[in-house]
Amino acid sequence: MSRGPFGSTATLRRSAVQVSGPPLTVLAWFRPNSTHWGTLWGQFLGSSDVEYVRLVLRGDGRAQAQVKTGGSTWTAMPTPSYGLTTWNCLVLRVQTSNLMHAYLNGTRSTLSTTINWPPSLTRTALGERWSVTPAQCLDGLLGPVAVWAAALSDSQIAALSAGMEPRWLASGLVGYHECHATGDEPDLIGSFDFAAGGTVPQSAEHPQLRRRNARAWELGYRGAA
Repeated sequence: MSRGPFGSTATLRRSAVQVSGPPLTVLAWFRPNSTHWGTLWGQFLGSSDVEYVRLVLRGDGRAQAQVKTGGSTWTAMPTPSYGLTTWNCLVLRVQTSNLMHAYLNGTRSTLSTTINWPPSLTRTALGERWSVTPAQCLDGLLGPVAVWAAALSDSQIAALSAGMEPRWLASGLVGYHECHATGDEPDLIGSFDFAAGGTVPQSAEHPQLRRRNARAWELGYRGAA
């Protein structure tokens, strides 16, 4: 039986957050089936849409990072479009000074955005926006998702976007979800395919990651404590 990123069967939500504020870096690999509005990763305040930080695909083919609090929304959006039926890498970085950037396949957003951080986030979700009725679900495959309580450098983000194993950067790593894994063991999690709003294990080629060791890959899952 496949387990979800947060440990339970097909669980895409967790009633806890992985980072409580800057500095932080969040990375998500994704392989979209279509141009659409879809959420990759997010931290939310309950089931409302009042406060959040999230990585989002847009309906115009762009990708962005968003922070919303106190009625204001801040957005960082790289210029390139995401590729369809191919693997892409989206990264959010917020520095200690609350300066936010987003990176798509290694290209950084040109505008530097200084944000206010939401003070009361309580929940984390993968592949969807957490609300009473799941919204903005990802149409496609979700690959590795990693969260650091640290602001990674441009060179580190460039290496990760080129396929470096996220666990090589262990300092500050507070969450790691190998959503796309392969193997014969029945409890290995497969890729999550959100096209039908479900969590059906799929198989798709992912960029070759330089792995720390074979066992870490075989486990297929290493979530935050």
